[in-house]
Amino acid sequence: CVVVSQWTSMLKIVAIHLDKLGLKHATVDGSVNPKQRMDIVEEFNNNPKGTKVILISLLAGGVGLNLIGGNHLFLLDMHWFVCEGTVEEKISELQTNKKELAQKVLSGKG
Repeated sequence: CVVVSQWTSMLKIVAIHLDKLGLKHATVDGSVNPKQRMDIVEEFNNNPKGTKVILISLLAGGVGLNLIGGNHLFLLDMHWFVCEGTVEEKISELQTNKKELAQKVLSGKG
C-alpha cells in the first residue's frame, strides 16, 4: 500500500495509526537521503515480510520511484486540478461510477 500526501504532518498522523494497528511502514520524505530512499523502496518491492505501507511526501516521491510492491495507492490530498484527458480524470470517473453502483446495489435498485 502506498500513501501519498504533500503534507509530512499528515504522513506522521497516518504513521501513528499504522503503529497502533501494528502495520510495518516506512516513510520517504525530504529528510531521507537518496541511499536510504532506495533501500526503503527495495525492501517494499521485494520483501513480502517487510514493509507493508510506504508513506511518501509528494515532493520527495515525485520522481524516480518504482513502487511495484504496492497494490493500492491513496492520495490523501491533491495539489493540482484534475485536467481533462488525464489519468487523474479517469480515476475520478471510476470513483464516481463505483460510488453510484454501490448506492444502487445497497438500495436494491442495481
